Amino acid sequence: IVSCNTLLHFYALGGNAGKAQEFLDEIERDDIFSQARPDEITFNTVINAYGNSLQHDAPEKAEHLLHRMVRSDDTAPNPSTKSFNCVIGAWVKSRRPEAAECCMKLFELMKNKDSPYDSEPDTVTFNMLINSLLAAPNAEPDPHRAEEILTQMKLRSQSRESRVAPRNKTYGSM
Repeated sequence: IVSCNTLLHFYALGGNAGKAQEFLDEIERDDIFSQARPDEITFNTVINAYGNSLQHDAPEKAEHLLHRMVRSDDTAPNPSTKSFNCVIGAWVKSRRPEAAECCMKLFELMKNKDSPYDSEPDTVTFNMLINSLLAAPNAEPDPHRAEEILTQMKLRSQSRESRVAPRNKTYGSM
């Protein structure tokens, strides 16, 4: 799978999300790749390819891959925090008016302990959420919700096992 992931990475670097998606689909269905089952890196690479593409529907396609990881018949890995962050990043980069709301829905999925997703928001997640609430060009900034996210981040940072803590970048976004 390492060779497949390398090829996917080059598709992603070249901004060719469509080719990366086609190759992922081929890996999943073709007997030639029977020993190469897609792993988290495989999916995250294609999700990132969408996030870096200029396609208008890139965030939806990235999110579809995220959900496909869970709905799979046990052949796909569960999405991690990095998987979610890649999709949230795709929404933020899209700069679309609905991006903040879509990011918040993904954040709620991550926080839901009953969800099939095995992930926890980290500092990157919180920073992207704050950015989505304050920097979308075609949407009204929502400083109140951004402050609520910062407060949640501060509360989580007080836990010993937490991977969350506000950084300079967090405060710079505010």
